[in-house]
Amino acid sequence: MRFSTFSKSLIILISCSSYRSILKMSDPAQRIIGHMNADHHLSLIDYVIYYGKVDESILVENSVGISSIDSERVVIDYKTTNSDTFNHFTLKWTDAVENQDIPVKNLTDLRPKLVAMAEYAAAKRGYSHQQIKKVVLPGPKQFLMYVAFAILMINSYDPLLLSRLLANDWLFNTVVAFIPQGVKNFYLLTAKHAARIAVATYIIHIIEILIFTLPFLKKYRVPLKQRLAWIFMHFFEGYLVISRLKELAKSSH
Repeated sequence: MRFSTFSKSLIILISCSSYRSILKMSDPAQRIIGHMNADHHLSLIDYVIYYGKVDESILVENSVGISSIDSERVVIDYKTTNSDTFNHFTLKWTDAVENQDIPVKNLTDLRPKLVAMAEYAAAKRGYSHQQIKKVVLPGPKQFLMYVAFAILMINSYDPLLLSRLLANDWLFNTVVAFIPQGVKNFYLLTAKHAARIAVATYIIHIIEILIFTLPFLKKYRVPLKQRLAWIFMHFFEGYLVISRLKELAKSSH
């Protein structure tokens, strides 16, 4: 009898816990909180820094999360490096300035409001509200730029090295026989001046990196490893990387 009573109590307890979990999952506010904390953490950081005026240098970024949200306000918890306790930042929707001036009358208005706030706060901080975390590797056409780099380096060392190495190769000589003489003369000319061409080309690539790629990667808050990969590829490919970055940014919006 005691075991039966205990079993019934345990079943009731489990049932109540499951019921509360189901209610929590079905609560629109809880769904919004879960979605924002899991998928839009970067926007929450922007909210705290821009709207909450919290110093970025002392903000513990992984501590930021929404604890409460309704049709009047949002409460965001966060920690700073000079305190072990959570701070609570309450932002009323009427005080949340953004470009579209979206009013919040009920929970269905929260999504467009939060998106508009994310865009506005990120822009005010000099960033995009979207973050790029991907690295798009070069395709077959872009890979030719790496081949060109290798040829330039070899020809910079010795303009005739490749010709000597392949002089007795049947396949190479067969292919070369079909190449127009003008193309051959152009190759010999570039081989002769390979070192100068290489220096000029990769100086231009470095300038492109400084002027375009680095600011672009900063704007989209690309993580360090991915940022280094993009810079590495740009050094070899030049403007081809710029077009891939623009396409990636376009697809993220």
